[in-house]
Amino acid sequence: MKKISVYILNVLFLCLIATSCSSGGTKKIGLLISASSVDRYVQEGNCIKERAAELGYEVLIEFAENNDALQISHAHEMIDKVDGLCLIAVNGITAAEIVREYKSAGKPVIAYNRLIQNCEPDFFITGDNSNLAEMMVGVALKSKPHGNYYLLGGDKFDINGIQLQNAIDSLLKPYEESGAINVVFRGLTQDWNSDLAAENLRKAINLSGIKPDVIISAYDGMSQKSVDVLKEIYGEVGDVVITGQDAEMRAIRNIARGEQTMTAYHSPKNNGYAGAEAIVALIEGKNISKAGITRTNNGLVDVPTIKIPSILITKDNYDDILIKGGVYSKQQVDE
Repeated sequence: MKKISVYILNVLFLCLIATSCSSGGTKKIGLLISASSVDRYVQEGNCIKERAAELGYEVLIEFAENNDALQISHAHEMIDKVDGLCLIAVNGITAAEIVREYKSAGKPVIAYNRLIQNCEPDFFITGDNSNLAEMMVGVALKSKPHGNYYLLGGDKFDINGIQLQNAIDSLLKPYEESGAINVVFRGLTQDWNSDLAAENLRKAINLSGIKPDVIISAYDGMSQKSVDVLKEIYGEVGDVVITGQDAEMRAIRNIARGEQTMTAYHSPKNNGYAGAEAIVALIEGKNISKAGITRTNNGLVDVPTIKIPSILITKDNYDDILIKGGVYSKQQVDE
């Protein structure tokens, strides 16, 4: 009987330790990132971790490498270790399973950058796609108000890809209708995959026989591949206007060489800090300031949304904003 009592006491002691680790120790935030290959996500993840630490939270990070099943597995394994979740979804539809699981456990979820459909995330933090489309189209039309346009959009399962492409199409529509521009190709790209975008561009050029005047690329990875395709087919980029977003190193190098016209810089600190502060506020039951908050319908509910504007980067200002601003060194750009 004494042995049984000692055993029970030991079990209770272990339970008390486990409880104190989850509730009395350092609180934890889960951060599930779609892929480590996207520089921006890695940088913003580091900023989320940095700001969370300042607020007294540890961040557990997992990369899914664009495998939605793996991301769901990571979420399931993490749920008992964290107090809330910040989720950059691989797939905005299948990730609903993750949101439902966490909300059932009473743990808040922020959809970060990619909206998650048909569930109830507590918050959505994203860029401003209308503003981004205005940047891309504005640069294109300023340089080439007439000509042949190729449009390489993002993923059809990512609301950012859809919203951005819809905004671009809307801005270009009057120029198409007037005959000022000819849109030779427009298409969305699964997983924002650069190789798929390159293949679509290559096929479209070869089938049409029409050289691009403008390539409105929705992401710097696809912009780089567009540069490669143009060099492969024509031997040079020439004066083709190429857009992009994320201000990746390869894009800044291309801009410095005159082979990409613009990109959009999303400050990792602005975005990451906003994500960390929002999830901590939700975990602690605090109100998030309503200033600047809009709502985005995800098919089930209107999700409170913070839209963080981007910064236009061109050959004229990349030095001032990115090099003097400490984002990249001149040596890195000149490599």
